[in-house]
Amino acid sequence: MNSQIENDPRFEALRNIIETALLVLERQAVQRQLIAFLVVGALAIFIAYIADKALRSLTHGRTHAGQSGSSWSAYLFRLIRALQYTLMPIAGLLLSQAVIVWFTHNDWPAGLLSQLPRIFWLVLIYRILLGLMQIAFVEWRARTYNRRFLAPLFLLIIAIVLSNSLAGTFDFTQVQLFTIMDTPITAQGLTNAFLILYFFIVFAWIVRDLINRTAVQRTDADSGAVSTITLVGYYTIVAIGVLTSLATLGFNLSTLAIIFGGLSVGLGFGLQELVTNFVSGILLLFERSLRVGDVIRVNNQMGTVDQLGMRATVLRTQNNEEIFVPNKDLLTSTVETYTYTNRQVRRFVAVGVAYASDPQRVRDILLGIAERHGRVLDSPAPEVFFREFGDSSLNFELAVWIDDTRATLRILSDLRFMIFSEFAKNGIELPFPQRTLHFPGEGMRIQGFPIGEQEMKAEEADT
Repeated sequence: MNSQIENDPRFEALRNIIETALLVLERQAVQRQLIAFLVVGALAIFIAYIADKALRSLTHGRTHAGQSGSSWSAYLFRLIRALQYTLMPIAGLLLSQAVIVWFTHNDWPAGLLSQLPRIFWLVLIYRILLGLMQIAFVEWRARTYNRRFLAPLFLLIIAIVLSNSLAGTFDFTQVQLFTIMDTPITAQGLTNAFLILYFFIVFAWIVRDLINRTAVQRTDADSGAVSTITLVGYYTIVAIGVLTSLATLGFNLSTLAIIFGGLSVGLGFGLQELVTNFVSGILLLFERSLRVGDVIRVNNQMGTVDQLGMRATVLRTQNNEEIFVPNKDLLTSTVETYTYTNRQVRRFVAVGVAYASDPQRVRDILLGIAERHGRVLDSPAPEVFFREFGDSSLNFELAVWIDDTRATLRILSDLRFMIFSEFAKNGIELPFPQRTLHFPGEGMRIQGFPIGEQEMKAEEADT
């Protein structure tokens, strides 16, 4: 087994690279340049730190006031913060030029140090773009764009610059790692494929974010159409990225199509639920029977559609609980929607009054309460129904129309508070059950009590 590994050309190439690296690192000229490289970087960071502290101390009062002051002062504060990002690369550029001059003056090799100005120029461009994002966007959005896109992009560029400068000495990019479908996978090919896929994913995220931001600024935008466009566009860009990455590795896409076609049959049986939910999600997106912001009830769960996904739909309840509902259930189950074509719904408040009450007076009071409540709609107008003659009360029902199902509990609670207060002001009694037990016969005892005592105990218990 060991002999097979040692005779493997890939292992041989990797060993040659490691041996070459060790030989290069043993040279005093290389060690001197590496030390200078580290010293310049450390000094640039330290100088930028000292200058940043001095600038903060000089502008502390003004910039602090500018954060909450007028627009121009806030803009000035953000501009100063943006300029602070350029301190480190500018210091690095000056120091690297001074070190190169010093090495040249002493006739020392400076091939590795010649890459320092390039790196600091790239860092300067990166810091300028980062500062511009700090000016253009709010802080959290600028950090998100930097973390997901800008910082990885410039790290990649720096890695490419260093790789090209070392390509003549270390040819590690063409080392063959493994073989898939008779296609050799090299380190460079795998890295390129990963980077292409990553930037396609980042590009898809940026497109989705820009579409959502544009839709938020437009009040007439259809949330369902926006959700469909963003989701379909996102997965389309990612799919293109996957195919491009595979092509970069050297795979024949027509051969992959045949293989994926055969695998899809097996996946259809083994992952039937997942495929069903995925297809259901696509149908929901294009059918647009559900939209983000709709209020629905499914499987005895009521909530607002917060996100339409390819596998599941997220409902957010009034208690801020997130419920993941499989897309298949939304197509095969009965779904109650309160916002599909009209957001107006009718709700009822049941109330009973004593038999001595005037029904017409009760009706007028209930209608007046509904008219005074700010969340009850005037059209359709509220109504009062005399439902029945109950055992102990006259039973009425106040029917009101509202345009926000999520506020049902609060509105009905407000109406009940108002009803109780108005009935108390107008002397309308809210009844409660009363029962009197009569026992015939004299001198009869029940559970050790005479009849008179028993009647008194029963009446006291009922009242």
